[in-house]
Amino acid sequence: RSGAMEAAPVIVRRGLSPNAAAAHVRWLALKKPEELGHLAWYAAHIEAYREAELCHLEGACYLDWAGAALFSRAQLQAASAALLEGLLANPHTSPATAEAIARARAQVLELFG
Repeated sequence: RSGAMEAAPVIVRRGLSPNAAAAHVRWLALKKPEELGHLAWYAAHIEAYREAELCHLEGACYLDWAGAALFSRAQLQAASAALLEGLLANPHTSPATAEAIARARAQVLELFG
């Protein structure tokens, strides 16, 4: 093989130990909100969010957050609706697509200032 790089292994573990997940939840529960700082919201809401938005993981532990974040149920539903309700084509030939891209750019600029 003339210098070909091997594909990185998929970094998903199936069957995360219930004990490990429970230990993490217990650790968060023992902390006072002021001790958690910016993690206070996370501690209070992560399990409900995971059940509602990441149910497609089916017990997997996703570890490759630097490579790509997981999509949530809400994101998948919004993308599906956008694809089913309209035609996204080349923005140079489709005014509707160009307008959608312009709206998305404006929203990102507004978000980040």
